[in-house]
Amino acid sequence: MSKGCREDVLRIILILDVLLVVTNIIGWVITLLYYYYVYTLGVNPPLCYAKIGELVVNCAKVARAPESKILNIRIDNHVISIPVALIAVVWFTTKAILSIYYILGWRRVLDAILYLSGLGLALIPYLIWIELFEVHALCTYCTFLQIFIAVTFIVALELKLMYRRVS
Repeated sequence: MSKGCREDVLRIILILDVLLVVTNIIGWVITLLYYYYVYTLGVNPPLCYAKIGELVVNCAKVARAPESKILNIRIDNHVISIPVALIAVVWFTTKAILSIYYILGWRRVLDAILYLSGLGLALIPYLIWIELFEVHALCTYCTFLQIFIAVTFIVALELKLMYRRVS
């Protein structure tokens, strides 16, 4: 690879590095806000209610749907369940921390970011199915997070491929 071409690749890598960190941190902030509004305050977050023809945007309805919880365990008269939104908070927190380590030079964590993003990407069709056909409502925050998941997967994959070209 020529010196000029290598410099161009390194510039692109730097841009992708920043994009990877920014999308993971923004995703983390969005999950925290969503969780805080819906589960702490018990209200719809901003920009989360609209009706456009038959399409309903209602984040709280999505969050309160039985399908938005996993591990429904009944103990006596109590049901213990974990909201998918809490899993998203932990998941994006992990990815944000990994992306900070990555930008600080720990390049090995790129594989973990790529795998986590790939797992998230694989779940997106299922989550959209649940929103559209089970809950009959969309969640604005969920949609933004799904976009960030796809972007971080594409960026992490491209970084992985570019590092192979440079080495």
